[in-house]
Amino acid sequence: MNLIHPDPDCDQFADCPLDLRRKIQRWMQAFSQVDFSTGSTSALQRVASAMKVSVGTATRYYYSLKASDGHWTAIADGRRAKRIIHNGDGTQSREFRNWITGLAEDHHRNSKAAYRKFKTAWAARENIPGFQDYTGWPDIPFSYRTFARIIQQETDKRRLRSIRVSTSSKSGANLAQVLTTRVGLYPGAVYQFDDVWHDNFVTLGRDPVPKRVLELGVLDLFSGCRFHYGCKPRMKNAETGVMESLKEREMRFFLAGVLWNFGTSPRGTRMMVEHGTAALREDVIAILHDSGLGISVDRQPIEGKQAALTGYWPGTEGGNFRAKAALESLHNLIHNDLSNLALQTGSHHSGIAAPVNTDRQLTYIKNIVSEVLKKVPHRAELLRLPSLDFHAQFLPLLRDYYEFGLNGRTEHELEGWEALGFLTTEYTAIPGSGQFLNSQQFLDLPRESQAIIAAASKSDPKNWTRRRKLSPLEVWNSGRSDLRRAPAPLICDILGKDLGREVTVRGSYIRFRDQDISPDEMIYQARAIHLNGAQRELRDGEKFLAFANPFSPDTLFLLDAHDRYLGHCQLENRITATDRQALIVAAGQKAHRNAEILQPLRNRHAEQVQDAQDMREHNRRVVTGEAVTPEEKAADRSAAAHRAVSTRRANEWEATEPESEGIFEDTTPQAAPIAEADIADWLND
Repeated sequence: MNLIHPDPDCDQFADCPLDLRRKIQRWMQAFSQVDFSTGSTSALQRVASAMKVSVGTATRYYYSLKASDGHWTAIADGRRAKRIIHNGDGTQSREFRNWITGLAEDHHRNSKAAYRKFKTAWAARENIPGFQDYTGWPDIPFSYRTFARIIQQETDKRRLRSIRVSTSSKSGANLAQVLTTRVGLYPGAVYQFDDVWHDNFVTLGRDPVPKRVLELGVLDLFSGCRFHYGCKPRMKNAETGVMESLKEREMRFFLAGVLWNFGTSPRGTRMMVEHGTAALREDVIAILHDSGLGISVDRQPIEGKQAALTGYWPGTEGGNFRAKAALESLHNLIHNDLSNLALQTGSHHSGIAAPVNTDRQLTYIKNIVSEVLKKVPHRAELLRLPSLDFHAQFLPLLRDYYEFGLNGRTEHELEGWEALGFLTTEYTAIPGSGQFLNSQQFLDLPRESQAIIAAASKSDPKNWTRRRKLSPLEVWNSGRSDLRRAPAPLICDILGKDLGREVTVRGSYIRFRDQDISPDEMIYQARAIHLNGAQRELRDGEKFLAFANPFSPDTLFLLDAHDRYLGHCQLENRITATDRQALIVAAGQKAHRNAEILQPLRNRHAEQVQDAQDMREHNRRVVTGEAVTPEEKAADRSAAAHRAVSTRRANEWEATEPESEGIFEDTTPQAAPIAEADIADWLND
């Protein structure tokens, strides 16, 4: 009998554990010198000695090989080998394993439902692969545990989830992905735009109905900083009665604010936008492309919810989750950090339900505000509500959270941080205090203090220094100076005439109201600042087409009657009444501006002013008895001439007088009479 040794490329042998494969090879090598036709005792003793086992063990393997015609599978331990080596069990049939795996996929990975379906088919004696010749029916030859184990062996979460949802990057997150890095980027290299719903209701002034807050945000991929954002409550359209979300117009306003307040990189900026809310029209994309600022716009690629089965029914289209993974993960952090705010709505994406008291609180707010407005509207400001007011509370809270919380965090796992060297060493003057100085603060210390801390840091760096990661805001601030702001005419082109409003200059200001911007009146200086920095005071009554940005209200852009860019106006600052220093500065600015406003008037009436000054001076001289008539003025001039000539002669004599010696004597020459010619010469001079 010839032994059948295992083939290294055989799947059955490859499925065996390493120690079992080694055992099979050693036993087959030991039995290769045995004559199975005789089976002599001496031969089995040699095998037992070589394998360091008893003769009984060698004899058992001998008969196992003989019964299997020398096949290597006889060496495998029975229970252990059954899981790996086909032994005739129907559960090991490839057809059966594929069949029950298909059942599990049809039931979206619910193996218990698939097992019940299998038992129904078994009871109906349907044709089940691997068990066509089974003689033990109706008994099922295996348990549910075995059934579930087979499904687990044959498939995994990636495939079973893909059959149900899709193979897109978002829903099929366990499938292969395209991984990216921020290493090699620069500030402003990639801007990622997206929208987010905040998971809480807010109140808006005296409106009795609480609102959801919608937000547009932009992330600088290099720094991981959400450097600009804009919010608005979700309002009901007064004409249609439909609740309005963010639209394309808001995205244009938001983009204009980014380009005007921050700008783009001279090395080129790629803007990643959406197909939905944070989308841009084709004409706006063309304006950006033709601007000469090196701006390119990429829409988030639509992968579609591709079915795992090629050619099967496709799903609805959806964006590529992985195209903006950094921004999506940031949104998740925002939801988690702000989950303590009042009137939580719950999160649909995370499956978190709203608190049970939210509905009751919403009803209470609606009823109490309506009642106060109906009965005592003048006392509405005294109400205390279990909510945050959008303008007075929510926006300031969000501003502080983004600056000091989200963008100011130093404990994070942002990709590529170490590779880019975004780390810093801080020093402490009091070990154990938890108070550390950054590099600049350390350098601002006196040299003696620097030397002491430096020496202590070298000997005991653990207690005197700490190494931390830079925050996203620190990285952004260190590089944003390289950005260049978009020119104002480009901002107007992006906004378009449909987003403009007609304004009229009233006095020294342009005033209007817009609830989308602020509940207070918007007041802008009626002084246009042109591209070259020149300023022009606008005349009272002039009308312009103006662009006021709800997401960046500090600047009002103006077009003239021919749609030409005229300049931009600054928002007038409101000064706190108790801030004395700010009031002094504002008063000086007001006086300077008023002087500029009145300067043309003063130039035109300079002669009138001079006449008035001359008249007042004339009357003063009359009252004080000074010369007024021509004769009086001539006499004054003659007397002044006599005094001047006398003073000059005296000075000339003092300069030429010799030093006197001996006894003092009066040698002063008698003053000569002043000639009329000398007086005439003085007057001519």
